[in-house]
Amino acid sequence: MIPPVRTQYGEAEQVAQAYAENSFDLVHSTRSLNNAYDPVKAIEAAVHVVRPGGFVYLAHMLNDGGGKGYGGPHPWNFGVEAGSFTITSKSGQRTDMTKALAGLACVMHSVRNGMLFVRIQKNQPGP
Repeated sequence: MIPPVRTQYGEAEQVAQAYAENSFDLVHSTRSLNNAYDPVKAIEAAVHVVRPGGFVYLAHMLNDGGGKGYGGPHPWNFGVEAGSFTITSKSGQRTDMTKALAGLACVMHSVRNGMLFVRIQKNQPGP
């Protein structure tokens, strides 16, 4: 059996250079972006390549980086603060992704059993 799309190696931060804008209905990441070089850039790139109305789904351990001292493969903390999905680096730099994507996408999140689930829906173009 030949898959319609072959798996390709790539870095999450570079997905917008590898694929055209509005190429996918869905981009999904589970327990991986907290290991990326720059998860903020990776999420912005994922939103770029989903079509308007499309989704970016994320599932990561809540506050995993900080809980492990930001060591080894856990250089980022994915969390929730004041109702927003946030990403924090070891140095304490915090990005409010809900605000960063405002106007471009709607960000919703939930926490269950120590996991943070994030649903980002790219906005439809305005009139």
